[in-house]
Amino acid sequence: LADVEANAYSVLTGAVQSDVVKTSYGYVAVCEGRMITGFSKDGAVLWQKAATARPKAFISVGMGDLLCIVTGNSSVQLLSPTGLSLWKNDAKESVNEAPLFGWDGRIFARTKNAVFCWGLNGIQKWKLSLKDQDTNIPLVQLNDGSLLVFLTLKDGNNSVASHISPFGTLMNEVTFSGSVTQALSCDEGVLLVFNDGSLGLCSAIHDKKSDKVTLESRWRHAFPAGQKKLSLSTSPSQCVSVIAPSNTSSSFVTVLSCVDGSEITSYSATVNEKNIHYIQQTKQGLVLADSQQAVCYDAKGQKLWQAFLNTKKSWTKLFATDTGYLVLCGNDWTVSAYRMIQGVSTKESQFGQNTTKAYDSYYKALSLLSMRQSDTNLLAKKLAEGNYGEEEALWLSYLTQELKELQNAYSTAPSYSAEKPWFITHPSYAETVLNLASQTGSALFQKTLAQLIMLVRDPQMLLCVIRAAKNLGFDTDGSMMLALETLLKDSSCISNVQLMKETCDAIVQICRAMGRPAYFRHGEDILKSLLMPSCDSRIRMYAVETLKTLAQLSI
Repeated sequence: LADVEANAYSVLTGAVQSDVVKTSYGYVAVCEGRMITGFSKDGAVLWQKAATARPKAFISVGMGDLLCIVTGNSSVQLLSPTGLSLWKNDAKESVNEAPLFGWDGRIFARTKNAVFCWGLNGIQKWKLSLKDQDTNIPLVQLNDGSLLVFLTLKDGNNSVASHISPFGTLMNEVTFSGSVTQALSCDEGVLLVFNDGSLGLCSAIHDKKSDKVTLESRWRHAFPAGQKKLSLSTSPSQCVSVIAPSNTSSSFVTVLSCVDGSEITSYSATVNEKNIHYIQQTKQGLVLADSQQAVCYDAKGQKLWQAFLNTKKSWTKLFATDTGYLVLCGNDWTVSAYRMIQGVSTKESQFGQNTTKAYDSYYKALSLLSMRQSDTNLLAKKLAEGNYGEEEALWLSYLTQELKELQNAYSTAPSYSAEKPWFITHPSYAETVLNLASQTGSALFQKTLAQLIMLVRDPQMLLCVIRAAKNLGFDTDGSMMLALETLLKDSSCISNVQLMKETCDAIVQICRAMGRPAYFRHGEDILKSLLMPSCDSRIRMYAVETLKTLAQLSI
């Protein structure tokens, strides 16, 4: 690449420090000078935002492209997809790895002596004291959403890990048949590298009869003995590509099925396995890089392209994009993007994707009747105070069922002969359920709230639903914003001053939390529709003020 002109060229405010992490719109990284930088799918710089304090050199991406960083020594901070700080919590001890996003938006982080969990609203759900952690192996998530924390303790030469539920319960300690040196999460469980050069898969198994969770070894694949470190990259097709040493000057790539460990293919790669700087499965193919070159292979091991790096320039990071670019981030703060391959399709939603899943295998059985008779004020108090741990498994089960009942109540055509649904005859209780759901700090309920906005036409109940959407704020796939837009087509809604003011407020909170230009454009379009002469003057004035607020947020 020394003699090739870059297709795109940018200058940053500092060198890239962290690994470059994929988002739905492109990529994101931590840079010098307290900056968080977003890149397009082609590697061009989209935005740069200063963090409130100096971030450590790692970043994680969650649903809807929400970002999580660690600032100072111990503060875990949630950012919008464009770098706006949403909240910050101090773990009081040093956090030295990227926080981990859970299935429903919760965020896990660990220090040397504890594991923490926060909701999307920044409230601490639980803290589990856990000493003797092996901080050389990251916190990993199993196929059921539970966590594995490896310990420095050994059972002979065998590694030991603590198995923790998503709700903060220490379920058991697990002893592995060998010494684990690396761990990587995948859809099937956790991939484990052992110091004998083998790779295995550990999965969580739920026994519904006994209501117990056990861990089992699904498979184990041997590689050359004595290799304590393998380079791994997983793909959406449930495969793992492994670089292991060979007897030649090249490396050897083996592609295994994550499901059963069977070998799919293997081939020689022209990179130095002792000096791997980058390994990533992209839509181009598997991209590998050492200090001298980068090379891409297709699923059959055929070389698609090879690039020799300019050894006269010093690069801090490089990454390959799904659109066919190789991007090099220099010590001189430059970013150079080179087109390596044409015609790679990357069509995705402008709002991102809702990948939310419930931890329902850990939910507790309950009686709706007894929950309806319980003290919901106490539940609201506990949700606000935090540190409720395992109790949350019961509450989420309860709220999920009740919101389904509420949705069914408004989906059913009214009948004068049939008995009215519970939620129709108990509107104050329905309001309580909506309020509780919005306080959980969970992304589980956004789809239901969006559907309720489109279903409910009782003014008071619709007001409660919109307030719940506003309090939640997180709309990772844009469904709540789309639902709010449907209100403009209903004359009874658009003429209701209080309803439209709440709609304006909900738009602000969603745009603040989600941050991306697509949300701001959509929000502005909805608000501009409220400036029509046919709208009440109070609605028009409120919409103007709300547009000003959005303009400030988008800067």
